[in-house]
Amino acid sequence: MKPSTLVRLALAGTRTDTAWVALTALSAALATLAGLAALTVLAIRKPPGDARALSEQYSNALLREPGLRGGVAFTLLLLVVPVLALAGQCARLGAPGAGPPAGRAPGWPAPPRAR
Repeated sequence: MKPSTLVRLALAGTRTDTAWVALTALSAALATLAGLAALTVLAIRKPPGDARALSEQYSNALLREPGLRGGVAFTLLLLVVPVLALAGQCARLGAPGAGPPAGRAPGWPAPPRAR
């Protein structure tokens, strides 16, 4: 299936459906961005020399000091958790719901079972 067809089918429907697709895509993009930022921090090489040598090319102390980079990457990965929770909620809210069982009106409790 062509990507243009997928986009057309995803955006077909009401404004609510379009907002659902946009929120799901935005939350997935934010989670990807936070994960890539964590990988980028982990990819910074320790400068040669002393174990306490600083990476002078970075102006931020969190990136300059090698001992802090692991914590920064872990924090960035922790930021992914609520964003993925948002994506999950968007998927749940936008999914078609199962209707009430046949013969029962919505909002009414189930009839008692005979023993």
